[in-house]
Amino acid sequence: MQIAKVWSLRGLTSDFFHSYLSNRCQFTKFGQTESSHINITCGSPQGLILGPLLVLLYMNDLPQASAFQTVLFADDTCLFFKSNCMSTLQAAVNGEIKHVDDWLISNKLTLNCSKTKFMVPTKSHKLQKFKINVVAGAVEEVNQVKYLGVLTDIQLKWQQQLDHVCKELACASYTLLKLRAFSPISTLKTVYYALVHPHLSCGLACWSNATKTSLKKIIILQNKIFQLMTYSEQQTPASGLCKSPKF
Repeated sequence: MQIAKVWSLRGLTSDFFHSYLSNRCQFTKFGQTESSHINITCGSPQGLILGPLLVLLYMNDLPQASAFQTVLFADDTCLFFKSNCMSTLQAAVNGEIKHVDDWLISNKLTLNCSKTKFMVPTKSHKLQKFKINVVAGAVEEVNQVKYLGVLTDIQLKWQQQLDHVCKELACASYTLLKLRAFSPISTLKTVYYALVHPHLSCGLACWSNATKTSLKKIIILQNKIFQLMTYSEQQTPASGLCKSPKF
């Protein structure tokens, strides 16, 4: 999308965005030494609340640039394409990726190849060599990707994601064990919602479809965390501890 489309906003809305983006500059500071200040003529200010919204406004017509199914989340973008034939898939993807390249060039954006990966999910263990080329170079093929905090492997078995969650829960369990001797339950609950709950809830609708055997280790770790927070018996399930007066 051209920046002119953003400025097609009228009245107070246009004035607000114009004021927000105008008269900004950047510089580098090392110790007590500062570089000269340079005016920012393009881009979205980093670290500010409106940054993700401005990026989405600028990129909101990317889905219309190609036949890819496009998922946008701030500056993270995923492109999906499906086919029953691998050769047809490769030809179609490389054809559509040229349209994405054209869109990037027309919008003065550059694809970072070092951060761009592709994966071909399939149940087959034998795949023909698959290549995707863009103007910036070849895109690396991987067997697993991490998108918005969720690890997905080539066979959609979620084992990598489950291992990651288990690792984070084990670290949180150790932290809570050290804290519980001198912290009230209210503090432990705050730590729980900071270190445990985000990992259990992120992408849960996807990876919770794993087999019960695969999920068992996570359930055991969660039970352990609730038990050490409430000084409960080892056989007490987490579902019961959540309703106990201690918690």
